[in-house]
Amino acid sequence: MYMENYKEELDVLNDMHQSYSLLFIALNKIQAEADSRLEDLTLRQLMLLIAITHLNPQETTIVNIASALGTSKQNINRLVNYMVKSGYLSRKYGQIDKRNVNIEITNKGLSVMQKNTINSNKYFLELFKNFSKKEIKALHQTLKKLADYDYKNQNPFEKQVAIDIGKNSEDMKKFLKQIREVFL
Repeated sequence: MYMENYKEELDVLNDMHQSYSLLFIALNKIQAEADSRLEDLTLRQLMLLIAITHLNPQETTIVNIASALGTSKQNINRLVNYMVKSGYLSRKYGQIDKRNVNIEITNKGLSVMQKNTINSNKYFLELFKNFSKKEIKALHQTLKKLADYDYKNQNPFEKQVAIDIGKNSEDMKKFLKQIREVFL
């Protein structure tokens, strides 16, 4: 009985190992390539800005940002400190309790986000060029399931944000035309 499914079980275990390894490799490659294409920001810094835009302004604490990005408070604190020094972020201390600190994106931070929206979108187009619309959707669903393996429902990027990141620009219109031509 024990040996009945042994090969099949080993195959599943091997697929898990291979998937984990490929995910690790893909993430490293994506991060390195994205870093080389962004201007004045790294991918981690851009993701921090994006996470902040997806949180309610009263909830942009280090703890909530770390939770949204699935990382530690220490990592986010280091990143925030650097971005405050760079002028992309500012700290807003609570009026009653100074321990309550929300992180805000400055005008300089919004500007650099807008500048990099087209760069990152062009990279997405290249990254997903060999995928069908259906495969992109399936990957999205699979990654959501993987991100939720600990049942913390980390979907902070699902809602649309109200800030202008160049959605109506000519560059964005050109990009959306490419999306239409490639995927639709």
